Amino acid sequence: MPFFPLSSRSTLFSIPLKVVSKIRFSRSTTGLRPQHLAGIELLRDLCDGKLLGGYVGSSEIEFKPGDLRHGDFTVDTKTAGSIVLLIQACFPCFLFSHSDSTAILIGGTNATGAPQIDYLTNVFKPMFERNFGVEFVMNILKRGFYPRGGGKVELKVKSLGKSQSLPPVIILERGDITSINGKIVVSEQISDNLSQKILSSAKKEFRSAKFFDIPIEIEIEK
Repeated sequence: MPFFPLSSRSTLFSIPLKVVSKIRFSRSTTGLRPQHLAGIELLRDLCDGKLLGGYVGSSEIEFKPGDLRHGDFTVDTKTAGSIVLLIQACFPCFLFSHSDSTAILIGGTNATGAPQIDYLTNVFKPMFERNFGVEFVMNILKRGFYPRGGGKVELKVKSLGKSQSLPPVIILERGDITSINGKIVVSEQISDNLSQKILSSAKKEFRSAKFFDIPIEIEIEK
């Protein structure tokens, strides 16, 4: 099981967790990276838990969760570490805590090889709200790119309560594609001319994929 879902499960169910010499062991850079450390430290603070081996590069941790709590939290990876990974860690815990919680998460919003914040805002969030009837706020306050990071996202989650559960959902049909909407996010250092070339290339790729009669709307955001 991936590191953050395993850690979140440990926090939610108050199950002690010990990972021995296997944290990201198949990666070229093994051990905890800054975003993983920031995430597990957030979970520790969410439940007044105890964490051993919590440092960048650590390949072994021991986590003993306490009682889940709510509140306002700020987490800074101090790098372009993925904010989405932080949300994956804390969102389930916020959802089933005793009351509402808010987090300001600082790091990378858009980086190669990492989950994109736009997937959460445009795909995960509407599907989760539609299928589970749960609403939450996710505001992108500032974009953060590799290598500087500095992106900022505000997450506000209305708690269901620790004794509640989510209903099962069965989705068997994908549905028809009726339109394609997208956003090209570029840093301020990218010229307008290059941004337009990226836009034209993206539309060309969609057309070559046989989406001839489907409206395509793609905007550029700096």
